[in-house]
Amino acid sequence: MKLSKFPTKEAFEWAIFLYNQMGGYDDSYFDARLKLERSMVKGSPGEDLIWFLNQWKTRVKKTAEVPVNEWYKENTDLLKLLTNNLSNTNLDDLRNKEIIKKLYNSLDAVYRIGSTATAKILHMLKPDLFIPWDDAIKTHYLSDYQGEEEGEKYLFFMKKMQNFVKVIDQKEAQKLLDGIIILYTERFDNESDPEKKAKFKERVVVLESKGKSLAKFIDEYNWITITNEIPLPPKWHPN
Repeated sequence: MKLSKFPTKEAFEWAIFLYNQMGGYDDSYFDARLKLERSMVKGSPGEDLIWFLNQWKTRVKKTAEVPVNEWYKENTDLLKLLTNNLSNTNLDDLRNKEIIKKLYNSLDAVYRIGSTATAKILHMLKPDLFIPWDDAIKTHYLSDYQGEEEGEKYLFFMKKMQNFVKVIDQKEAQKLLDGIIILYTERFDNESDPEKKAKFKERVVVLESKGKSLAKFIDEYNWITITNEIPLPPKWHPN
């Protein structure tokens, strides 16, 4: 798929709308976010991270839990040195660059979990900063990158993703979140099945308390347009 350098605001909003209309994709995401709040405090998020990866079809063996926990304990202080905001993080700052590369390379080496799992774990540990990728997304955005070092590749990708702020800033991201909350509130109001109704209510509560970061919205755009190659606006929409 041939995509422009930066999406238009309309295309970005379409992607977020379609992703959240599909339903179900974020159930395990928010479940994992809630679990990680507790396990990260205990210094042992490995079980919850591996569970999440497998829910999101990134196959990693359960035996990776222990080495991931060890990696987390060794790198907790480094993670804390980075800001929690994609928009305000200086990715040209030497210290930030070295920290991100070290985190990525050291995690990628753990149990040989691979680049997709590495980026997803980093996102779950700092969801307002790091952006997930998969093979399709990685290939797309690295088409003009010449280097071989994996941490450098991810940093290059992060810099490209930071340019999305030119299209969608934090205020726009909040508007998108408000729209998603309205969507699930309407589903809750219109649902008669008690089990589904409870699920929609739970989603509204989680969205209101945890929200969705700009980094998460960018991943949703990439997943719709690159991983699944869905045209924007969709073909059924009258131009």
